[in-house]
Amino acid sequence: MIVYVWVEVKQMYDLLFEEKKQEEMKQFFVNLASSGNIKKYKKKELIDIEGYEFVGIVLEGTVKQTLYSPQGLEKSLFFLKRGEIFGEMDYFTQSKCELIVKAVEASEVAIINKKTLEQALQETPKNYEFFIHSMVRKYRITLFQMKSMVFNKSIKRLADTLLRLSYQDSTKKDDKTVLNRIFTHQELAELIGCSRITVTNDLNELKKRKLITVKNKEISIDNLKNLENYLQDED
Repeated sequence: MIVYVWVEVKQMYDLLFEEKKQEEMKQFFVNLASSGNIKKYKKKELIDIEGYEFVGIVLEGTVKQTLYSPQGLEKSLFFLKRGEIFGEMDYFTQSKCELIVKAVEASEVAIINKKTLEQALQETPKNYEFFIHSMVRKYRITLFQMKSMVFNKSIKRLADTLLRLSYQDSTKKDDKTVLNRIFTHQELAELIGCSRITVTNDLNELKKRKLITVKNKEISIDNLKNLENYLQDED
């Protein structure tokens, strides 16, 4: 029997999304963006940059990285906001991966070329830590998604994803944890690998269990500890 050990995951999320570290990393990338070529993208527009000798830095809006199957099915992996980057794994491995980058809303991105990147890293080698942290964070998130998809029912995958998103980007409001970004049911379905209808049903079940609240499409976790305990409960 597979037992969901949330304590281990919580400790990892605490490390991956430690607030001070995140702000320091994001500020570094925002500062670096001033040396790049800034481009604007419309909602749902593909961010298709030739080659792999660059890193993209999100300055405004939201960008997502996804995988597509030959049949056109979509699996979203990461939603990136201001100060977060994409293309770093391609740059350091010198090969293009199959991730598709798309603007979720009207967005602004700075494209940093190889020369600028090398200069920033040579001047301060410690800056490598920010790139390593970004890559390790994505790797860990992908592992958690895979583990959850293989071993958990859809409702547990959804609960796990909402908890992770709360660690990434949320605000405390009236003793609740409110996700700062509004996610459509389709976006959540792409994150956890199921249908939109399943997400709708599972959200309703989580609401019925008084684990979350949805108001004006805004998702709030009523009590983080209760949701953590729910993830540890055996079905």
